[in-house]
Formats: sequence, C-alpha cells, structure tokens
Amino acid sequence: MSLTKAAALLAVGVMGTGCMRSDDRAVISHMDNDSIITPSSDAARQNDRTLVRVIHAVPGAPTVDVQAGDGAVFNAVAFKAATPYQAIADNRPHIKLHSSAEPAGEPLAESRELVMDGAHYTVVAIPNENGGSVELEAVRDDLTPSDPNKARIRVINAAPRASEVKVTAQANPLFDDIAFKEAAGFKEVEAGTVTLGGTREDGGQVLLRLPNIELHPGQSLAVVLTHPSATSNRVEAIQVIDELSTVAAALPVDPPPP
Repeated sequence: MSLTKAAALLAVGVMGTGCMRSDDRAVISHMDNDSIITPSSDAARQNDRTLVRVIHAVPGAPTVDVQAGDGAVFNAVAFKAATPYQAIADNRPHIKLHSSAEPAGEPLAESRELVMDGAHYTVVAIPNENGGSVELEAVRDDLTPSDPNKARIRVINAAPRASEVKVTAQANPLFDDIAFKEAAGFKEVEAGTVTLGGTREDGGQVLLRLPNIELHPGQSLAVVLTHPSATSNRVEAIQVIDELSTVAAALPVDPPPP
C-alpha cells in the first residue's frame, strides 16, 4: 500500500472504555518470545503517566517511528510488531506517525485525540477501508482478571477484507460478528492449551486457525487480525499475552520532569 506523504488525519477512537479497575501489580507482556515487565497502572497514575504500546497492523506500510509530543516514543516499528508499553507524560499527546526512513518528513498521520488517564492502552495502527491512509484505534487494557483461575481472550479486527468475523475457542463459539475496526472485549476461557478458529459470519469461510496457544491462569491474550499484504484476502494474527505480577509490583515509574 502506498501511503501519502501529506499529513493524514489519524483518528484515535478509544474502544472498551468501561470502568477501569485499580491495580498495583506490574504487567509482564509476552511478545515474539520476549517477556517485558512494565509498571502498574497505579504507579503510572501516581506519577502522572499513562502507559501506551503500539501494534503495527498495516500491511504494505513502511516501518514507522511514533512520536508523542516532541520526543520519539517508539522507533522502527515494523509491520506485525508489538512494542512494549512506554510511559507518556502528556495529558493530550500530539501523536505522530512517521516513516522510519524519513523521520523528519511530513507525518503519515497524526492526532491529538487520545486522552491520558494513567491506564495501560494498546494503540493499533490499521489501514482505512480503501487502503489509502492509516488510522489508530486505542483500546484500554484492563488486565485484571475477574477469575484468576481462568485466562481471557479478546480480538481486534484490523483486517478490512474480513468483516463480520466469527471466532471459536476449542470449536466453541467465542465471538460473533466482529466488524472491521471493532475490538471484541475480553472473554474468559479455561486455562491450558487453546486452539482459536476464525470464519466469516455470513458464509462460514475459514479465515484462520491458531492452534496450541498456551494460556496460564490469569493471562490475557490479545489477537489482532490483519492481512499479510495490502492486496491479500488472507487473514493472519498478531498475538500478545499479558499477565499481572506481584513480584514486579515495586517496579518504579520515573516521575515527570519538574
């Protein structure tokens, strides 16, 4: 996909913004065989910070740098990559998305719409319906499980040619009618080895199968649907597993500058 160099409107819609639960436990995120610890929402809030990560789900788009305010928050974020959480101090950050090859050039997209409140957020870069520009969808990450003995799954549909997706877990219905740009909220599943399947809601066409996902009690799996290329109709998935940790609860958040 060719992205215009002119600054495009980067729409940031906050999905799943229900009541946020307070938690003093740090978050361990498992991404591509790496495990990264980030501070708790309580620690971030007490230091006037919000924790944000970015998932690049725009096939055909370049590797990007993400800025919030005057500084770079993430560098060289490639397609299908998920960044660690990063603390951001601005209350209403001016978020800009640049091609990593031209970091001083016109932003591919930008926005001032995301309001920071001390929570963890995942910001997903997705293509728009016609593939001509990029949008952001911000999802609040309430990672505190209702039942610590179970695991949880949510699905974010960033695949424009896979609207109205039905998702199953162990061949049992989990989500129905997940539209493009929709984030289906967390649902609990039994911990253990899980196989996820995805079909079109209208005709039952198989879109993807994710076998043998190991989920431990208390873990939360986020699945982002995307296409492998700008012209493909196939569906692939980006997966991130998060869990809360009492061991790392004291991990500090640096206070904002005076």
